[in-house]
Amino acid sequence: MIRRLRALILVAAASLASCGLDPWGWLWSSDVDDRFAENQALEAKPDVAVAGDFSFIVITDTHVQPGADKAALFQALASRLVPGDMFVLACGDLVQNGAEADFQTYAALTASVGIPVYSTPGNHDLYNGGWEGYHDTLGRSMYTFAAGPVRVIALDSANGTLGRPQRQWLEQTLAARSEPLCVTFTHFQFFTDKLTETQQWTDYTEAYSVMHLLESSGVGLHFSGHSHRWLERTINGTTYCTVADFGSGGFVRVSVTAGALSYTMEQL
Repeated sequence: MIRRLRALILVAAASLASCGLDPWGWLWSSDVDDRFAENQALEAKPDVAVAGDFSFIVITDTHVQPGADKAALFQALASRLVPGDMFVLACGDLVQNGAEADFQTYAALTASVGIPVYSTPGNHDLYNGGWEGYHDTLGRSMYTFAAGPVRVIALDSANGTLGRPQRQWLEQTLAARSEPLCVTFTHFQFFTDKLTETQQWTDYTEAYSVMHLLESSGVGLHFSGHSHRWLERTINGTTYCTVADFGSGGFVRVSVTAGALSYTMEQL
């Protein structure tokens, strides 16, 4: 009995330590199926016009909050842009506690970068009723757009699941795409190499099923965050990249050159 209790305590501690989980804030969050329904009334993201080869940036876990000055980091990111950088993908945990004022601060900081920033929510973004502030400030949490030969798909995994409606939408979006290249991004990663780190998918069967869908649909790159450290793995032709947190200065630059995707890990 004592051994079982100790094991439960260790599992709980690991879960609560993952990405700074706040259990009280987590109890007050929206449902992904409800968010899918609400997304339908929000404005779709327009396609990005590109001419020839281009590149884009991937960041994650900015955790904007009062008392944590992130302006210097965003200014550093703006200074690292090169000709051809067209947009930024942000893989969730944009703010720390779901406060609407923090989403507004995040929107102002991302606007200062100088190129569009496309975001998707993480678990912290839902805390304390954060979905309302998210959609009022940033719009859709799940969406798609084309950038030349690349189809980009943002997925809302902030509850640790895509849910049936979003999964069906993903299947339809992948089946309907005409672009030869495809990139997807979420907050939660599909796997980890640490025993003490929780993956946060509530249904591992769903996670494996979604991975199979991405791989069988020719998705070349999938980006996620949450772990605050870099991890990459290629499975059946799809490369899964967990990006280091923005506070550490980590980001990824993805190049679309001669009809192919490549990426480099960089530091601010």
